[in-house]
Amino acid sequence: MKIPTKDYETIAEYIQSADSPVGIDAKKTHVYIIHTLHDIQTRLAALEQQTVARQVATLGATRSKSATRKTANPKRKPSQK
Repeated sequence: MKIPTKDYETIAEYIQSADSPVGIDAKKTHVYIIHTLHDIQTRLAALEQQTVARQVATLGATRSKSATRKTANPKRKPSQK
């Protein structure tokens, strides 16, 4: 996974802890991960809603065109003599 150096340094600085034997604050790290996942989940839900709205609009437009064609060209009855 490639992370831009600036982003890496920002995150590393944010989660570091001199008091921890591993050098990071576990609670802060978990809160950051959960917050980021929540943000991704929110953005994904918005994209899914947009996709559904487009599908509904496309379906409605397709049905409208189909209905227009049926009424614009009614079948002619054979002429009676």
